[in-house]
Amino acid sequence: MEKARGQIGFDKLLFDEETNHFYRFGRIYLPREDKEAPLKAQVFLFAFDENLNLIGETEIPDLDKVPSSAFFKDGKLWSYVNVEDELGFAVFTFDF
Repeated sequence: MEKARGQIGFDKLLFDEETNHFYRFGRIYLPREDKEAPLKAQVFLFAFDENLNLIGETEIPDLDKVPSSAFFKDGKLWSYVNVEDELGFAVFTFDF
């Protein structure tokens, strides 16, 4: 299983109506020294045009897991986060 987790995995495509672009997160899980430790990953973001041609990709070193239940609103990527047992949102903006 550890070997399989070391391969890149992809999440579903997300569409941003404001830019007419699709986005997709990818992740490669890092090996765990302790089997009880939470999984951490290298996280990547892929951008596609309206015809699904790849137009950009980047690693996001500040993340160690793919954002949960992400969606686009007003040209920004929103993701649910737990903040002291309360629902919160992480909001990502893209400057390209």
